[in-house]
Amino acid sequence: MSVAVAFLDASVLYPAPLRDLLLELAVSDFYRAKWSDAVHDEWIGALLRNRPDITAARLERTRRLTGAHVRDALVSGFEDRVPTRPSGQVRAKRHFGGAGPELFGEERSRDFEERHRQE
Repeated sequence: MSVAVAFLDASVLYPAPLRDLLLELAVSDFYRAKWSDAVHDEWIGALLRNRPDITAARLERTRRLTGAHVRDALVSGFEDRVPTRPSGQVRAKRHFGGAGPELFGEERSRDFEERHRQE
């Protein structure tokens, strides 16, 4: 039986309960989770801006543990195939030209920005 592959965006890794659920499902082989260093940088940066009670060291530990327990999740070398907006930001929906994931774990980028904007 084929297992689905999903690229997880920062918007679904930012909230701890959702991140925990998705990672538990990946560790249990319900699907294969994928992400990039840029995705980690994005959700960690957002949490550091919005939650001063959480330390960078704690979030880097989370990053290391996710990489250690979810096999083959880190993807790289695709950046030149990802369309960018005029501002240089990567578009929220990532497409890897036919060799990519079957599913995308993401919210609309506007919703993510509104929900996680520092007040």
